[in-house]
Amino acid sequence: MWNEILRAFDRLELSENTILLSFAVIIGAVTALAVVAFYALIDLAFFALYRWPGLHLSRASFLAYRPVLTAFGLWSAWWLVRRFGGKNSELNVPGVQLAVARRGGFI
Repeated sequence: MWNEILRAFDRLELSENTILLSFAVIIGAVTALAVVAFYALIDLAFFALYRWPGLHLSRASFLAYRPVLTAFGLWSAWWLVRRFGGKNSELNVPGVQLAVARRGGFI
């Protein structure tokens, strides 16, 4: 697919600067849309996990709900790091600092 895109640009006989500027505009637009979607998801999560329960739970239940939600969030983060983070401990800040200080930046 990538080769087809490159051939299409070659057929247009555009300058290299025009092609690079086109890619920059496309990447910038896609990134801007991703940022808007990210903020919309943050607002959705805030409503679903905080506002909506606050409206439908009693005050005492809501006060008990918040620590449970926090504990679940911490457990989820721990599980994601353990599951998908891999066994390589050098891919975190202390590992990078150690690599820079003792191994000349080799990670």
